[in-house]
Amino acid sequence: SEGDAAARSSAVPVLTKQRQGGPPPPDWQQWQPRPGEQSRRLTEIQPAGPAPVRAATLWSVLATALLSALVLGEGLGLNLLIVAVPAALAAYFAAQAAGRRPRPWTLVWAVGGIALLAVPALRDAGLPTFLAVVSALALGSLALHGCRTWPGVVFGPLGLIGSLGPGMFWGWAGLRERAGGSRGRVMPAVRAVAVAVVLLIVFGTLFANADAAFADLLGQLTPDVSLDDGPWRFVAFLVGAVGALAAAHTVAAPLRWDRITVRPGRARGRMEWALPLIVLNLLFAAFIAIQLAVLFGGYDKVLSETGLTYAEYARQGFWQLLWATLLVLLVIGLARRWAPRDGAGDAALVRAVLGVLCVLTLV
Repeated sequence: SEGDAAARSSAVPVLTKQRQGGPPPPDWQQWQPRPGEQSRRLTEIQPAGPAPVRAATLWSVLATALLSALVLGEGLGLNLLIVAVPAALAAYFAAQAAGRRPRPWTLVWAVGGIALLAVPALRDAGLPTFLAVVSALALGSLALHGCRTWPGVVFGPLGLIGSLGPGMFWGWAGLRERAGGSRGRVMPAVRAVAVAVVLLIVFGTLFANADAAFADLLGQLTPDVSLDDGPWRFVAFLVGAVGALAAAHTVAAPLRWDRITVRPGRARGRMEWALPLIVLNLLFAAFIAIQLAVLFGGYDKVLSETGLTYAEYARQGFWQLLWATLLVLLVIGLARRWAPRDGAGDAALVRAVLGVLCVLTLV
């Protein structure tokens, strides 16, 4: 009604005055995003348009796809490292086209991912191989993004998944552009390759039938491909191509996770903050000391008291230590949020306590 509308209009200035001159709103109101703030944050992390695809990137993607089809069907092991080489080259050429340079943390993530890819070649076991490959993909995504902040480390491993679709469209657009600009050179090259393949098949068959040694050498050089393996090798080809394109697109237009700002929590006092973490460091040190004592000669006593075999003792605690490592990341993130920050002394204390925790976790 008109009376209600007048009452509402008269109440607006009263509320405005209360907000301007009255006490500040509660804390939970200060954390509420204003209209459009959430969309603005999402816009900040959106990547810029990727640079055009270079020919070297496309050739590296093709090499990744072909190697995936040829060697991944024989098992992972060392083959996974072989396939990763041209995929890394595709990302490198895409980074050069985008004008990006590797940062120190980028090299750390990349080396860690390569080291994890070596696990399938060293240990032929299902669960460690799966965990190593998944972790290598996560570290590879971090290397491609070049993240340095905690939000970037948390969300960076998901960025590679988001580049699967855009990477395919990006690669297809680059392929069409290059094919359109070189139509007069593509068909002669295709005809030359077709004629060369026909000549190799005809004369190779004649020479193989004429000499047993040459037939044996040709059999070793020719991959053993059967019709039954055709669908699986085609799938491996697609997986290699899509994965290499996703890696190249990620490094060419990474999501800017480092732009996410997390408000620091209320700083705690040195004793309140450091005491729990120092106790945790002592617990980690005691656990490592026992492990070292057992490692250097205490196996017989431990095995006789626990009744475990050597294999059972070696495999004991795998999941517990995995969860402990993940929880340490959570502890470090929360500790950084409430860390004391009143000067150089507090900064040195934070680095010392959290640095010791990181080193003990690695050990």
